[in-house]
Amino acid sequence: MKATVYVVVTYHRYGDEVHAFGARREAEVCVLEYAREFWDPGELGRFPRSYTRLYDAWNEHGLWGSVESRWELEQRDVYLPDPTPSAAQR
Repeated sequence: MKATVYVVVTYHRYGDEVHAFGARREAEVCVLEYAREFWDPGELGRFPRSYTRLYDAWNEHGLWGSVESRWELEQRDVYLPDPTPSAAQR
């Protein structure tokens, strides 16, 4: 059985955090919440409303270089053994 997971790594001075989600949208929301902490609307303008726009804006403003204000979002396939039916299902 194959399961697709979306992994987000957020970087912090106190240590990195790894988050795993079953849906890409959940992973994107995690990134949006993380990035909002670093977004200065006075300097950078309005906060982007989608992950794609946020990613593009992060590039435009050169925000990837900081120890804290960066993330990674990856899709991974995880292969699990096929489930065996329980005694009640036989």
